[in-house]
This record gives sequence, C-alpha cells and structure tokens, in this order.
Amino acid sequence: MKDFQYSKPVDLTTDRQVSNTANLYRQERVTAMIDIPNRFRKLRTDKGFSVYRLSKESDVSENYIHKIERGENQPSVYILEKLLSCLGATLPEFLNEDTEVMYPSDFERELLENVRVLPEEKAQALLQMARLLKS
Repeated sequence: MKDFQYSKPVDLTTDRQVSNTANLYRQERVTAMIDIPNRFRKLRTDKGFSVYRLSKESDVSENYIHKIERGENQPSVYILEKLLSCLGATLPEFLNEDTEVMYPSDFERELLENVRVLPEEKAQALLQMARLLKS
C-alpha cells in the first residue's frame, strides 16, 4: 500500500508555500492490519481445499499460494480475487474485519441473487415461508 504525502498549500498570490498551515495538511500513515496469510489459510482449509486443488482451479502456482500463506508474498488484488472466487468468497467478504462473517455456498449465493430481484412483497412472502419451514 502506497503512502500518500500531501504537499504544503501554496499561497498563489506570492507563489510561496504557507508553512503555518502545513501541519493541517499532513496525512498520517494508516496501515490496515489485516492478517492475510492466516485468514487466507483458514478460509482455504475451512472450504476443504488443498493447495494443490486451489492451484489447479485458480491457475496460480502452488509455490505462490504457499508463499502467500507464509506471508512471504503479498498477492495483487487480481490474484487474490482469482483465488477467492475459487473458494466462493469475494474480496469484500475476505477483507471484512467482522469475525461473524459467513461465506455463502454456491447454493446460498444463488438463492440470495434470486431473492434480490423479487418484488418486496414476494421476498417477504418467501422469508415467511422459510421461517415456517425452519420451525
């Protein structure tokens, strides 16, 4: 992740930098502390994937996947999305800090996608039916 630095504001009337307000424009470094290696390994094992299987399905080398899990390589967003899609997860789901996040199965994802396109009245009826079936 690149750190962005803001320069001091420029007083256009004198074409010099305004030093007394420089501190107001300094951006602090904010580093997201997400444990990608352990989180990724846990997701892979929870989904029942071996490194070999994930490698074959994602077309990412086994060696690279091992390096991600050991924290030796930081995957690009493209590679991470590629791996996560094979595991049935999205990047936002994976990066979510909430420990109660559930990764939907293919069946659950399809069900959700179909419910989202229903009119509100039909979606409510379907929810009521599901509640009745659950009891």
